[in-house]
Amino acid sequence: MTPLEDGLRAAMRATAEQIPPGSPSPLILRARRRPIWCRPPGWRAWVIPLAAVVLAGVVVAGSLALASVLTRRPAPASLPFRPQPNSVMGAPAYYVALTSPSGDAPGLVPKTTTLTIRATATGKVLATVAVPKPYRAFTAVAAAADDRTFVLLAEAGQAADPSSAGAPGFPLARLYLLHLDPASPTAAGQVRLQALPAADVPAGNAVLTMALSADGTSLAATIGNLVHSKLYVYHLRTGDRHVWNWFDCDNCAVSGVVGPYPRVLSWAADGRTLLFVYLDGGLSKGQVRLLNTDATGTNLFTDSKAVGISLGGPDRNWLDAAVTPDGRTIVAVREITGASGQPATQQLVMFSASTGKPAATYGPTPLGPDYEQIQWTSTSGRVLILTGAQRARGAEVLKDGRATQLPWSSQIYDAAW
Repeated sequence: MTPLEDGLRAAMRATAEQIPPGSPSPLILRARRRPIWCRPPGWRAWVIPLAAVVLAGVVVAGSLALASVLTRRPAPASLPFRPQPNSVMGAPAYYVALTSPSGDAPGLVPKTTTLTIRATATGKVLATVAVPKPYRAFTAVAAAADDRTFVLLAEAGQAADPSSAGAPGFPLARLYLLHLDPASPTAAGQVRLQALPAADVPAGNAVLTMALSADGTSLAATIGNLVHSKLYVYHLRTGDRHVWNWFDCDNCAVSGVVGPYPRVLSWAADGRTLLFVYLDGGLSKGQVRLLNTDATGTNLFTDSKAVGISLGGPDRNWLDAAVTPDGRTIVAVREITGASGQPATQQLVMFSASTGKPAATYGPTPLGPDYEQIQWTSTSGRVLILTGAQRARGAEVLKDGRATQLPWSSQIYDAAW
């Protein structure tokens, strides 16, 4: 036995003699950022004598025997994700995807979803976030321009009291703010989920679509039902909100689908200009309009202006539209009805926001189970992220008409960049 080992034995024996008979008193330590399952069995039982061993080891200038004991300490818990490099052709590095089991029918709100944070270039899941109780699923997501700030819609099952849950089919819902900080040294700092005021979604109404401003401070949402809806703009820093209605009354008699198209909202980078599509009886009478959200009125017609793009017409329906961050271009997806016996197709068209004249056209491409949706656009619109293109449920980056497929999961229900 070496002198060093003799010294360690003596230190441990002296420490043991100072411990009173019976079980040692509990030792309370500050919580560590590591999972419980990483701690070896009997952790509390040996932490006190180990402290004496460590002290003796320091006195004798370190030892291989002591080092072998210390290797039993659990490693720190891994953080949710590490910073990712810029991804394909300048597209955002991260996106949030809501996934549902493959058994859920496409187009229907799933029974449950999982929130995943993914790398655009690889599709790799970098982190997951649980749905806060009592909600069962995140059903929609919107992103700011920094690929760090997102707003999510969480929905619960039908409440027992219909007066609090609203009409059947409109379950209780709440908005949440998600912020990512990949450089944070802690898991809690990297992913932060914050509930927004419960009153933001009025009882008895559904959130039909939503869009987050480029700086992440304003949220626009079309709320109501498929026949009559209103446009809400929430200022997330102050808690203020502004509501616009197409009518001067809340309960005007309407015929057909009238009001903002429930699938289209898009912000310019100035944080004031909001694109929406007004419908008057159906898709064949759609009109693209730009709303000045700094206006103090409550009427969508007087506070907005038409762009001059005619949506709809013989053998075509418009499915999606977005304004580029610089406010100069409007990107739209239209369906072209096929001749007798021929399948319908879809086409991507870029218009001048000032004149309404077409500037570029891409396609047509096959129309699959999901129509083409504009998920993200660069400042000028040269680079786009699309989903539902080429008869597929996947995603692609389109740069100057050249498409690059992105890794994708068939279980993704909704996504935002």
